[in-house]
Amino acid sequence: MSELWGEQVCTTVDALQEYQAGIGTAGLPALAWKQLRFVNLSTEEESLVSTMFPRLGIGERSCLAVALVRDSMLATDDKPARHAAKQHVSSLLGP
Repeated sequence: MSELWGEQVCTTVDALQEYQAGIGTAGLPALAWKQLRFVNLSTEEESLVSTMFPRLGIGERSCLAVALVRDSMLATDDKPARHAAKQHVSSLLGP
């Protein structure tokens, strides 16, 4: 990932914890996230995590909150998270 985005790529502790659960249960590769930088959530991001996107997992919600608050790009393989991000952006832009 760092080859594509350099130092900009990051994740949250919540997302890492979800991924680590998948290492044992779904056979995900253990070293895939070794080079990622972790960010701490701001108060505003924590508020979004607790109030928005209730159908998403905590990892997806935290990464989406970081992307929204920091006006950043979200890269995810999670289809519901991509859908939620598109809906949120559409609601901001209006009809």
